[in-house]
Amino acid sequence: DSLHVVIPAMVRCCEEEDASAAASQGDVREPSVKECAIRALGELSNVISFPHLLGRVIHPLLRILDSASAAPELRQAAVDTLHKLGQNFGQEFAIFEPQVLRALARDSGMGVSQGSWQQAPDSVASRSLLGHSLVSESAAGDVTPSREVQPNQHSLTQAWEASHRSTKDDWVEWMRRFALELLRESASPALRACWAVAQVYWPLARELFQASFLSCWLYL
Repeated sequence: DSLHVVIPAMVRCCEEEDASAAASQGDVREPSVKECAIRALGELSNVISFPHLLGRVIHPLLRILDSASAAPELRQAAVDTLHKLGQNFGQEFAIFEPQVLRALARDSGMGVSQGSWQQAPDSVASRSLLGHSLVSESAAGDVTPSREVQPNQHSLTQAWEASHRSTKDDWVEWMRRFALELLRESASPALRACWAVAQVYWPLARELFQASFLSCWLYL
């Protein structure tokens, strides 16, 4: 799969300073790119197993919890994502248990809710907060196997249609739309998981363009 490309790119989104600002529409707060990327990593772990890259995800999340300047919504997203990683990776998560527990203990006074860890008594994280092992014995191997999906050729054909493009701005917009469509239609579940974040953070779609293009091209 494309995990060796996707995970580092998503982690960089989590740590980019210019991706941290959240937008507001009236009384509704729009999540920042950084927050979306953090949560997307948790969702990705629900469908794809990447134990060999687990450290590259956990350490940036711990740095967010350790940062005094991190916004509350980012800290909350990091806690929720660590919860999902602990549930999905079981024994493979155990090596990170001491670091995660220390970070949670320090973060407990920062106004971040750890309710999601406590709601399910049998979950990995809730057991850790009760003083037991962070690793659930039944957690390992629970990740649902991912399946490749055939790209929609009609959607891709429409996306790469380049007629009536003449100015530089026209081509820039064409490239942006084409790169996003490649992510959305990619046969790789890992690449498709990046689509929502890439919609609001173009550098991610640009970085993953070659991988997403290849994943679609092989099915055309």
